[in-house]
Amino acid sequence: MQVNKSKRRRHGRASNGSGYLVLRGNTWTARWKVGGKIVAQSLHTSDRREAELELARLSAPRVGMRDRSAVRKLVRAMSARLDDVTEAVRTASIPVTQLYELWQASPLRGRAGHATLEQYKMLINVFTDWLAKHYPEIVNARDVSQVVAEEFIAWRSATKSPNTVAKTLNTLAAVWRALSMRYGLEYNPWTAEKIARPALKPQSRRTLSEAECEALMKAATPTQRLRILLALDAGLRLADIVTLKWSEIDFERMVIVRDTRKTGMRVVPPISERLAEALREAEQTKQGDYIFPADVARLRNGERADNISREMMHVFKAAGIETHEKDADGKRHLAASFHSLRHTFVSRLMERGVNPYYVQRAVGHSTMTMTAHYDHSAAEEIRRALDR
Repeated sequence: MQVNKSKRRRHGRASNGSGYLVLRGNTWTARWKVGGKIVAQSLHTSDRREAELELARLSAPRVGMRDRSAVRKLVRAMSARLDDVTEAVRTASIPVTQLYELWQASPLRGRAGHATLEQYKMLINVFTDWLAKHYPEIVNARDVSQVVAEEFIAWRSATKSPNTVAKTLNTLAAVWRALSMRYGLEYNPWTAEKIARPALKPQSRRTLSEAECEALMKAATPTQRLRILLALDAGLRLADIVTLKWSEIDFERMVIVRDTRKTGMRVVPPISERLAEALREAEQTKQGDYIFPADVARLRNGERADNISREMMHVFKAAGIETHEKDADGKRHLAASFHSLRHTFVSRLMERGVNPYYVQRAVGHSTMTMTAHYDHSAAEEIRRALDR
């Protein structure tokens, strides 16, 4: 009998359009009964007070006009809640030492893979470390003025490239934008309107020649050679190579199935004959789930994949490959690195007339969902091009 009463109360609560709250995981969801059906909408918050205020706002148009007492009650509740929330937001503390955690918890940060999150964390930490050294009295993000922001960027520009400075500005602007929604942070000193972005310089790596690729593999150890082939014949990024698992190698279909660390997107590049031979040779002495267990151990100990990339640069030098070139103004810049192997993979396939869509799907540049049909078709066409 109690169950029936509970159902009737819930039915009545939904039928007048005022709605009710349901906690799903850590997020509140609003529900209403419309036309005999239950509709739901996520409120993107774990705070009960915020959820009640948003529910009241969304429910206002749904409440029947004949229920005037319910409307008056709803208006009073909204006004009271709005006053409370406005005051709480106005006085909320935004510790600069927790900027990354606060941004990561915001629903406005969007989708980002592991590598992107790590880059955001690093750039935010650069700012907070600089702030602690030069302005230790600033502990709240609300107190970061335009003068402080411009001084930090001037310091950053003195030692870093225009591309790095632009990434830093865009990162901090995104963090402040996310905080403005949740904590009412009204001023964003990092936007393009406040600080102009520097002119960017192309950072593309040049394509390696056949002779350079052969020299590179001859100068490499077996482990280094396998890394090279996974980039040169499968187009994988170094961060995905060093954390690749044996379970992601499908010898039956001759493909690699990998969710990338940078974007979280799935890529399914084919396995060429020489890559398959190198993988099977490494499989004979495999230790655990990872193809490169020593690399994984290093990453777990706090190292970055960039350190492994720098080590691979010694292989480039041993192979006689010139890694730096001069700009028109006489400044030297990096022209060839481990990432050049991935660039070479893409360039060769495009030169051989492979469908650009298949190439994008294989290296993970597109954001469209990959279907099994396209996976298979892309792998077959790319493998034929690699064999040629």
